[in-house]
Amino acid sequence: MSAWSQAPAGRASSQAPAGRASSQAPAGRASSQAPAGRASSQAPAGRASSQAPAGRASSQAPAGRASSQAPAGRASSQAPAGRASSQAPAGRASSQAPAGRASSQAPAGRASSQAPAGRASSQAPAGRASSQAPPETWVVGSGSKVKTAH
Repeated sequence: MSAWSQAPAGRASSQAPAGRASSQAPAGRASSQAPAGRASSQAPAGRASSQAPAGRASSQAPAGRASSQAPAGRASSQAPAGRASSQAPAGRASSQAPAGRASSQAPAGRASSQAPAGRASSQAPAGRASSQAPPETWVVGSGSKVKTAH
């Protein structure tokens, strides 16, 4: 058993639900107040950690495909994406964000913070548009399509 102090056996920690996510206490291969395995204290199990890089995601430090307050891979700032985030439920959802590979305060998909789904940037519509870029409209006329911008 790869458990820690002040936490029961198995994959659930003290003051945290069972499964692969915990609140203020790691589960799985984590240790108490020290990084061990692929998760650290005050972070859910799996491949995410809080305030310490562990596995493919870390808080306040870029690591793998998710980071908090630092861009890394496909996650945006202020919430690690990937397979588990700090103070977030089990599964692949991040803190205050829907499931999938979305970031905090952002819909699912590969969107950034405060941006719609898709590959859009911050404060930009879905798709591959840039920040504050106007949408494109295709107008059909005289048998040919004319591209106009608003």
